[in-house]
Amino acid sequence: MQTISIKGQLVHHRKLSAKCSFFDLFAKLKDGAQEHRVEVILKIRHDISLEQVKLLRSRLVLGDEIQVDGLLEKLQNAECIFEDKPTGYLVHAKDITVLTAWKDSNPGKTFTPLPSNYSSKSNATKNDKSDLPCKFWINTGRCNKGDSCPMKHDDLSTVKSAKKAWLAERLHNKRLQAHQAEDTNDPHAKQSKHFRAAIFATWLIDTFGFEMLKEGSGVMDIAGGRGGVCFELWHHHKIPTTLIDPRPMKYTKRQHQYLAAHPGETHVVQWLELFEAKFYIGSKKNQDKVDHMKNTSLLLGMHPDEATDVIVDVAIAFGKPFAIVPCCVFAEQFPDRRTTNGEVVKTYNDLVDYLMNKHPNMQSHFLPFDGRNRVIYYMGNDQTKTSENLAN
Repeated sequence: MQTISIKGQLVHHRKLSAKCSFFDLFAKLKDGAQEHRVEVILKIRHDISLEQVKLLRSRLVLGDEIQVDGLLEKLQNAECIFEDKPTGYLVHAKDITVLTAWKDSNPGKTFTPLPSNYSSKSNATKNDKSDLPCKFWINTGRCNKGDSCPMKHDDLSTVKSAKKAWLAERLHNKRLQAHQAEDTNDPHAKQSKHFRAAIFATWLIDTFGFEMLKEGSGVMDIAGGRGGVCFELWHHHKIPTTLIDPRPMKYTKRQHQYLAAHPGETHVVQWLELFEAKFYIGSKKNQDKVDHMKNTSLLLGMHPDEATDVIVDVAIAFGKPFAIVPCCVFAEQFPDRRTTNGEVVKTYNDLVDYLMNKHPNMQSHFLPFDGRNRVIYYMGNDQTKTSENLAN
């Protein structure tokens, strides 16, 4: 898919779920041309988190003139180039900027939404259908568009096999799109995201050493969410781990089964709070937290989001080893971040560049699971050991 930037008026918004929205723009796609209706999708992707979807969706106000930056997908029913007729194309939004608010240009007036009109397709026959399957039909056996849907509705007896094939093709394409050029892992040999906690825990042991991780009070898992990594480290490898996250740890069905089979095991220690630099560095530091940090073997973060900078900065300040797998950028929340070229950090690659330059002995490695899988790590105390020379 090619990158694209479109300016137009937001005329309709269809929220399907917390993770996905469709919206339409009236936009001039080339000078002197008439306005066309352009369909845009905003959803979770490998490079867009749920938090980012919520943030971008909050900018969608009907009637506003906005700019959408993203990727252009050509669908099966595209008849000509996008600039001439955008029917059959879908824009995948990655960023949204409000150019002119409706309330500012039309004070006291209410904008009337312009819903999508499918009447032109009402006389479509099965012969007019696309060869692409309708995802709603495949997943639920229903489609609100009925006969006017341009996608193919297979016989319900074949839906199960069609769904399996569709999911396999979608996973194949997602892995190709998400793959980074520097990643030497085969994109189609990677493990599902369900296994990333176990893969990360194993990599930590192979890289930093089992005995080192067990030292002192053990590992601090920061912004660990459900606590997948610390569960692996403590229950499966017996490495002491403290989870720091304001959300209580939430066990999966498999983890509940493990705990039921091992009733004598204590649970992971958790501090229900944010990990904030001021409690460890500076005039407002908390001595108990500082003492715990001094006794910690390693700091880790699996997709730590807003806590990414704090983990790195505190670890470097204390000379502690750390390993993080960064994911979301949150460019608006951290406008002061800069790349080595002095540019504002806006993309994932910018974020990696920014983090790698926080210390001269930063290292990185790609883990074999789907999604954001690049781990950035520091061996602590200016050491430059790697998993390779630990093994020798």
